[in-house]
Amino acid sequence: MSNIISYSQENLDRIVDVLERGGIVVFPTETVYALACRADDHSAAEKIYKIKGRTPDKVFAVLAPNVEFVDKYAEIEQKAYKLISKFSPGAVTYILPIKEGFNVSDYAVKGGRTGFRIPNHPVALEILNRCNFAVIATSVNRSGQKSADSVSEIDEVLLPEIDLVLDGEKSSGVSSGVFSFGEEDELKVIREGEVSFEEIQKAWKDL
Repeated sequence: MSNIISYSQENLDRIVDVLERGGIVVFPTETVYALACRADDHSAAEKIYKIKGRTPDKVFAVLAPNVEFVDKYAEIEQKAYKLISKFSPGAVTYILPIKEGFNVSDYAVKGGRTGFRIPNHPVALEILNRCNFAVIATSVNRSGQKSADSVSEIDEVLLPEIDLVLDGEKSSGVSSGVFSFGEEDELKVIREGEVSFEEIQKAWKDL
């Protein structure tokens, strides 16, 4: 039986159930389709690494339903909180130090920091709001290949390794920008995205 399902409230529950049980799922975001698992399941995260053929130096991001969720698990200064609130939900990933006790796989942590993003997509947010656990995600593709912005673009070789795929509308295909907060109000760009570094930097200086 096909592991590709269409959008419905029942199927959203199925996606959350698979995640809760340590499975691997795919669902749409506004940027690209996400390959996801629960954040505290190291074996599931390791499986995603193998699916992608990724090197361990590249870590996954945590998808969050709202800024309050980010504040719960990450150390955020007031100015950073305001910036995240201004551009969230949206195609921006913020690298933040995680709080002690946040149970997240090592595959999503580098130097005590994790990337957090609040996707601006109704289906992704519906899924995240139904989860009582954190979710980590990456793009659906083999490392170095094009990210999938629709289910039809997912490499058929990958599908047997994925437990459930939620089909939705085509995503933009533009990866999120990645920014890191440094010391002394320093903001660093890791990767340009839909929101430009100039726009982020201007808002940062104006706060």
